[in-house]
Amino acid sequence: MSARDREQVTCLYRALSLAQRLYDEGTRDAGRLRSAMRKVIEATPDAKTDYIEIVDYGTLKAIDAIRGAILIALAVRIGRTRLIDNLVIRSHAQ
Repeated sequence: MSARDREQVTCLYRALSLAQRLYDEGTRDAGRLRSAMRKVIEATPDAKTDYIEIVDYGTLKAIDAIRGAILIALAVRIGRTRLIDNLVIRSHAQ
């Protein structure tokens, strides 16, 4: 990876951190989280989103409304490198 690419890699962390913050603030709409994360990534000049998935942690099925534990998984290409990251969010009630 080039130095420029390494600087841009932080968009994955920023997108996942935003999802966590929005969840902590009460957002339970998976589409809203996905959209907000995509905006963070797309604001990064050389980043191309392969996917952002929000799924039930137990079943790994895609969800629209967040109830219980979830897994957020994403893949992003920066330059010639494909990066994958994820975040597990557990309900505060668990």
